[in-house]
Amino acid sequence: MQRELRIAFDIRSVSDFKYALESLEADPNHVDRANGMSIFEDILQTPDTAEYITLCIEHGAHLYKVRIV
Repeated sequence: MQRELRIAFDIRSVSDFKYALESLEADPNHVDRANGMSIFEDILQTPDTAEYITLCIEHGAHLYKVRIV
């Protein structure tokens, strides 16, 4: 499910991204071991992603999470 969420974002498919969040119950806060960031953190650093940010927040993305690395 996390893989589907990542693929949907990488190809900029809002409908697939929403499907992964809603139907597959992907977690926008799940930290990817490869880059040490959640998909939500990655989206926040990417221009023109307001719709993805909104979807993540609607599906439980942590807005004020502090992570010490």
